[in-house]
Amino acid sequence: MAGVGVNLWFKEASLYEGLAVRSVEVEALLADLGGKISWREPSEKTRELQVRLGADVSSEHWDELYGWLVMGLLRMRSVAGLLRNSA
Repeated sequence: MAGVGVNLWFKEASLYEGLAVRSVEVEALLADLGGKISWREPSEKTRELQVRLGADVSSEHWDELYGWLVMGLLRMRSVAGLLRNSA
């Protein structure tokens, strides 16, 4: 099934690791989005935190999906704020 998602990409492994050690807190911030949370290390150069919602992306669902994307981006902003608050 198709879907939509929101991601944080990291070039610096230390930033990714800084969130990964707080995964319980991070996942609590993202949990009510209803999507699948993935901690991904696709290569040595980048890492990714992703929330993906499986959904029908046909045009009649766009308003709902845009709302989910806005909420997802705001939650990812809160997650990124954890890095700022831990520095």
